[in-house]
Amino acid sequence: MAILFIDGHCLICNKLVNFLLKRDHKKILKYSSLQGEYAHSAIPKKYSEDISTVVLKIDDKIYEKSDAAIRAVSCLGFPWKLMLALILLPRPLRDSIYNLLAINRYKLGKRLDACPLAPIEYRDRFL
Repeated sequence: MAILFIDGHCLICNKLVNFLLKRDHKKILKYSSLQGEYAHSAIPKKYSEDISTVVLKIDDKIYEKSDAAIRAVSCLGFPWKLMLALILLPRPLRDSIYNLLAINRYKLGKRLDACPLAPIEYRDRFL
């Protein structure tokens, strides 16, 4: 099972989830807020306490930051799987771009008061 953990108050993170939901026809990904109880029990504390970092857990393997974003999109299959080629870029370069977005995420998109309620057809994908 693949679970993407995001900052539930981040508009950009929620737009990423909406993007993935609409294209994940095989229902590979599940989603959880880093602020939620499930995250605190499913991933190590260092990940659930840093809400600026998107985390992807696939079975027992954990990816964070740019690795998590790239691998989440690649779960959608072709042509999105081609995004895996970005893994070839040095992680420090990828993560510096990721960190710049993460630091400014509330400036780029407003801070949400609460995690938006998912449309009914997608609710089974949220933990």
